[in-house]
Amino acid sequence: MAYRFKAQESIPTGIKRIADEQIESSIHRLTHEIEADRAEAIHSARKHFKKLRALVRLVRDEVGQVAYKRENIFFRDAGRELSDLRDAEVRIETLDNLIDHYQDSIVSDQFEGIRQVLVDAYEATQKSEGPKQQEIAAIVSDLKLAQARIQAWDMQDEWETLRGGLQRVYKRGHQDFFQTCEHSTPEHLHEWRKRVKYLWYHLRILSPTWPETLKVMKDQAKDLSDLLGDDHDLAVLRAFIVDDPEAFADDEQLGMLLALIQLRQLELQNQAHFLGQRLYAEKPKAFSARMGVYWQAWRTEVAQSPCEEFQQLNRPA
Repeated sequence: MAYRFKAQESIPTGIKRIADEQIESSIHRLTHEIEADRAEAIHSARKHFKKLRALVRLVRDEVGQVAYKRENIFFRDAGRELSDLRDAEVRIETLDNLIDHYQDSIVSDQFEGIRQVLVDAYEATQKSEGPKQQEIAAIVSDLKLAQARIQAWDMQDEWETLRGGLQRVYKRGHQDFFQTCEHSTPEHLHEWRKRVKYLWYHLRILSPTWPETLKVMKDQAKDLSDLLGDDHDLAVLRAFIVDDPEAFADDEQLGMLLALIQLRQLELQNQAHFLGQRLYAEKPKAFSARMGVYWQAWRTEVAQSPCEEFQQLNRPA
């Protein structure tokens, strides 16, 4: 399963193939893997939905606003319906990562009581608030309908099909970067992270156009997305604690934990802004124009085999 264009594959064929593979994989997760590991199957399905939303954004101008909004909203809402169980699990993972990061400064079991509250919340979600089997079956049924709609899309095999969506995602990320430099609120940082992640997915799709060069930028986008994702997870953990402090017995330990969360968020945000300066160094139009040159060069290269080029250069006068 390749989340990227293949050589000599037209844009319509590639977009539909990628969408088909992502939908088939999400269906497989929700029908065949969910009994073995419910949390992991749901987490994987949600990742497929995010890739599909990025794909829809890439061809947004070509397929039109109606088709774009319909599929974007569908994959967004499908992910939200599956979110409760994963969110409860992430809170535990976030605390564990924070403890590991500051392991030289704190006692290993210092926040064990707080962790147990998070574990209890996760287990309660598993029993009562997780998506029911009929809800998952309905999502699978709707995924098949979305699959058929996407296969019916009418698209042109030209760079302009991709240019608008790529430039818009880069531009939004460019704007969000500068906004977070002025106001690093959880909401602004989360919005920036979403744009960065869409850009990362787009770079993955376009990576064959110049693998060596785009790998660097693709890795930068992934690292930036991870930094902002860790910051967001800490913000969610903090909100969960602050919303119900009575659930956590030790006020002293709670205060220390909140201080560590704030310190770690500051570290992550500083790293993210330094990396953002590099990733968003270009103006959006210049960025999309450069990607267009890579695309045209790649398409010309794969369209002509080395033998054909040799024959043209050595054809008798």
